Amino acid sequence: MGLSPIPSHSSEAVFMNIYRTPIQDVVRYIEKGYRMEAPEGCPPEVFKVMNETWALSAQDRPTFGEVLKRLSDIAVTV
Repeated sequence: MGLSPIPSHSSEAVFMNIYRTPIQDVVRYIEKGYRMEAPEGCPPEVFKVMNETWALSAQDRPTFGEVLKRLSDIAVTV
C-alpha cells in the first residue's frame, strides 16, 4: 500500500488509509499546502516531479508527457 500525500494531524504521521479521512479534512490539508515527505529512498529529482504534480492550479502542473520525459531522463542517470 502506498502513502497518501496528505499528512495526518500529527506532523510525523502520514494517513495510510485516505478513505478513513473526511474529504473536507483532505481538501483543507491540500489547500494549506501539506504534502507527504519524500518516501525513503526516493531520489530528490523524482520527489521534485512528484511535488510539481500536486500543484493546486492545473496550469502549474506538468503535463503527463512532461512527467514521462523527465522521469525517463532521471531513469537514465540513476
